[in-house]
Amino acid sequence: MKPTLRKAIPEVESSFVVRKDIGPKMKNNWHYHAECELLCIKRSSGIWLIGDYKGNFESCDVILLGSGTPHSYRHEDKYIGEEESEQGEALVTLFSPDVVGESFLNLPESKEIKNLLELSKRGLKIKGNSREIIGMIMEEIQKAEKGRKLINLLNILQLITEKKEYEIL
Repeated sequence: MKPTLRKAIPEVESSFVVRKDIGPKMKNNWHYHAECELLCIKRSSGIWLIGDYKGNFESCDVILLGSGTPHSYRHEDKYIGEEESEQGEALVTLFSPDVVGESFLNLPESKEIKNLLELSKRGLKIKGNSREIIGMIMEEIQKAEKGRKLINLLNILQLITEKKEYEIL
């Protein structure tokens, strides 16, 4: 099955998308987009398809997908239903691979982040205590002011490069 192209339109006042998907809004089809995707499963379980990888996910799982990576998340029915008491929740950040600019990514200090974004095209499942830290920072991104949102995103990417607590899918 061929994935469909989805366009993530950033908010007027932001260069990347930050959102919370709850219940039915977590439904999706096999798709890809030009943006990188950072996803934190707050409450749900199911199967995710990422490129040619198929595996189970559960609450607290975090994934980083690079630009153009086809994917779909198949949540268990109870999490995407209308019953509010059982609805799942996921935090999503969609950002251009060069959200901070090509010049920034070519700096010696940013080499690891640039390499991480390239590696994420294969899909990275975050492991260890990095998942909890990333989940907390993603919560902060939603509430943060403009510049702080970007700084928090960079903090997440830097954390992933430093801890190297991930599995390549």
